[in-house]
Amino acid sequence: MALLLVLVGLGVMLLGGNLAVAGAVRVVEALGVAEGAVGLTLLAFATTAEMFALVLAAARREVTEIAVAGVVGSAIYNATATLGAAALARPLAVDGLLGPALAAALLPIAVLLLAPRGRLTRPAGVLLAAGYVGYVALILIR
Repeated sequence: MALLLVLVGLGVMLLGGNLAVAGAVRVVEALGVAEGAVGLTLLAFATTAEMFALVLAAARREVTEIAVAGVVGSAIYNATATLGAAALARPLAVDGLLGPALAAALLPIAVLLLAPRGRLTRPAGVLLAAGYVGYVALILIR
């Protein structure tokens, strides 16, 4: 029974991934925006919503190291294992994503600067959230 549940879950995830890509393509066509813009915003939000819930729950329970480690671990996994597996299946074009990739590479430095005593405060959280809003705005206007 457990194996059946795993297989059904994997099937649903594959279907969900295909539906998300099909929906993203329709958004690109309807709005006339770049594929990268939709991937960097809409799909990024959709695929990280569960991490957002996990981080909020961990922060409320004051297990903040789990919250931060979850975000960092997820970013590392997605940037290495997920992209690596996709590139094995089919080479990926990345030229238009060099700017966002640079922003992602510089983000840990920003977090360190905002947390000099090893804690991210509420004002630092506001700055990070505002930075994301600015990042999305730049993606959508280019």
